[in-house]
Amino acid sequence: MNKKAVWFAGAALLLALTGCSSGNSNGGSSAPKPADGKGTAETAAPANTGAAGAGAAVGKSIELRVSWWGSAARNEKMNKIFDLYEKQNPNIKIVRESAADNGPKLLTDAAARNLPDIFGNQLQINGAEYANKGLYEPLDDYVKKGLINLDGWDPNYVKAGMIGGKQVAVPWGLSYRAILVNADGLKRVGMDPPPADLSYKDFIAYGEQLKSKLPKDVYVIDDVGGHMETLAVYLRQKGKDWFTPDGKSLGFSKEDLAEYWSFWTELRKKGIAPPAQFTAENASALWENSPIVKGKLMLQNANGNWAKIVQPFTKDKILLHRAFVMPEGKSVGGEEMLIFGFGISRDSKHKEEAAKLLNWFVNDSEAQKLYNAELGVIGSPKAKAAIASTLDPLDAEGFKLLDTILKTVPNTGIRPEIEKSPKVLDTIGKFYEQVMFDKMTVDQAAEAAYKAASDVLK
Repeated sequence: MNKKAVWFAGAALLLALTGCSSGNSNGGSSAPKPADGKGTAETAAPANTGAAGAGAAVGKSIELRVSWWGSAARNEKMNKIFDLYEKQNPNIKIVRESAADNGPKLLTDAAARNLPDIFGNQLQINGAEYANKGLYEPLDDYVKKGLINLDGWDPNYVKAGMIGGKQVAVPWGLSYRAILVNADGLKRVGMDPPPADLSYKDFIAYGEQLKSKLPKDVYVIDDVGGHMETLAVYLRQKGKDWFTPDGKSLGFSKEDLAEYWSFWTELRKKGIAPPAQFTAENASALWENSPIVKGKLMLQNANGNWAKIVQPFTKDKILLHRAFVMPEGKSVGGEEMLIFGFGISRDSKHKEEAAKLLNWFVNDSEAQKLYNAELGVIGSPKAKAAIASTLDPLDAEGFKLLDTILKTVPNTGIRPEIEKSPKVLDTIGKFYEQVMFDKMTVDQAAEAAYKAASDVLK
């Protein structure tokens, strides 16, 4: 569940983006239903009244609640899609529950066994939690019956929605960590974009050369030393991860953390990455106000699908570049697939109708033309063919980059449910803040962070 924000330092920001936080400032209450029945980023419609059961007769009014996250622009797309479905199915009323981050309300709804009929989340972050608590309706039977059609889908894409051997969700987009590049900004200072496969070590030389050509208050790349998913890329290149497979221990050493933080600290000390105050001030910048849009960064770490989202806010041409590679690592690349999935609530009173809507959303040509690969690579071959001629050039670039990435990275797995993982990641991120502001050395912070995070897991 991704908040419309640029991901900079701090695991606290990651938690907001992924919806792992257990807090809810609204206390779980739902706002009054708008006159048009459409939820907005600030409002959520009331719970399903359950007037009709699954498989209700055609013509009987059925209300389906659907939850997703995103910006106002995404909400506009989703509303057009669901308007189309309602037009084609007059007996269906879709109550839209959107938010910049739908995670906190989903957790509140889950505790009350009042999840929306269809809800979206980021599977490899918190899919296991929902699955282990029995909150997903298994979709295998719906696939067998043909209510959800996955024929022709890439098997790996289908498996991305499976947890514990069961199909619990259908991916509605796959993305990955990448780097956005301001091509026109580089051209103005006489620099070419970085080489396609740029290692951490080689980037330092490139960054020094570029920094020498930039104004004092413009930087080469953002400091993501405290960003947990970018740390995950680095760890996966070393054959490791945040946690061990059983979720009982950290999956890396304090030396790994120190190495990673040393890289970003060197960039900051050389002026290649911005100072701590800059990073802190821009940690929650919306896309239209992100540093690369404002001309304060030439390169910015992001998800691959963000390129086309950022592009409309700047006249400069944005390119997509893969994350830094590690030729000496266990894997050259470490990008994991960010799996955005739609699932059906186990407590839905309209499961078959929800399955039909979910199937239509991911497979219908007109729906996918409106959606236009908003969250990255889509699975339906029919939908891919339908949008091929209108696909955003940055999406086409991203699809090709993904093909390259998949040849050099380990498989992406659903992380085990770890109740304390939000606090663990937040703890690690806070220690990097101490490094940024020169309150602790890298070695001091890495040792302290490792001990504190390990203690949280006990």
